[in-house]
Amino acid sequence: MTIQDRRMFRGKAAAVETALRIAAEQGIAEAVQYMYENGISPGTAMRVLSGPEFCRQHKERRKSARLKVR
Repeated sequence: MTIQDRRMFRGKAAAVETALRIAAEQGIAEAVQYMYENGISPGTAMRVLSGPEFCRQHKERRKSARLKVR
C-alpha cells in the first residue's frame, strides 16, 4: 500500500506555499492578493494567514500594554 498526498489540488497547494513566502517577505496584504488571484478561497486565505506566526509576539503585546493613552 502506498502513501498518497491528500492534497487534491497540487497547484493550489503550491500557491498557498508561495503566499506564505510572500507574507514573510512583503506582508499579509500582498499574500492575500496573490491567493485570490490564484483561486484560493477567501476563507482558506484567512485561515492560512491567521496562524500564530503572523500574530504579535509576547514582547510586542507587553510593550503596547505599557503605553497609556491620555
